[in-house]
Amino acid sequence: MSRDGRWLGYQSHGRYMVRSLTDVRVHAVKSAATDAVFPVAWSSDSGRLLLQRTDSDTNAAYTVLEVGSGLATQLTAPAGTKAFGILPDGTVLFRNENSTGPVVAWSTSAGQTVTIDVTAQLDGESVRSVNLAPDNQSVYVVAARSVEGQDSRELTAVIHADFTGKVLGRYEIPKMDLENQFCDVLGPTADGFALSCRNGSGSMTTLLAVSAAGPQPGIKISAQDWPNHPELAEIVIPG
Repeated sequence: MSRDGRWLGYQSHGRYMVRSLTDVRVHAVKSAATDAVFPVAWSSDSGRLLLQRTDSDTNAAYTVLEVGSGLATQLTAPAGTKAFGILPDGTVLFRNENSTGPVVAWSTSAGQTVTIDVTAQLDGESVRSVNLAPDNQSVYVVAARSVEGQDSRELTAVIHADFTGKVLGRYEIPKMDLENQFCDVLGPTADGFALSCRNGSGSMTTLLAVSAAGPQPGIKISAQDWPNHPELAEIVIPG
């Protein structure tokens, strides 16, 4: 669903369909026979949708769809990078997907390069993900610690930084259970993004809304409500 709730996207026979929920417009993005098409991100104004046309993590092919006109523009990620966001003007943000160090860098399809050093904000953690803020001028960097030698799945903090490289603050992800707490980025909200955090037994998932004010606990989903996988909640219409 687009961020304004006006467009619905879905897979259909090797194509990604984007259907207007307010009129009769329908757009179809095709791929090569062996490739999949799946969404990466909507722009904050819901005017553009960034789609990836391959399953490859590097050198992936992308399509920027302007939903108002149906114009589709093709582009390829710079070597060793992967797209993570799109600005309302169509500028695409690329980041080295394998980078977990304290220096967060990304480039744009317009040729701009941004570097943020979050060394002073980390406490034995690594960078897990970078999420574009709705103001289109800052990002939320999610930090994590490894658990018993496994991958970095225990998210510990969110670092807010702007496009000039200035760190605006570090916000701790609250512990809501005595057991191991595992969190994943769920998706965008009206003023930030959301985290899905579940306890070690998987019996309870809490959604955290993250904004410039920091993480705020919200909806709780218990295994009693959804016995199989309560962590698989999904944001339908942001905000």
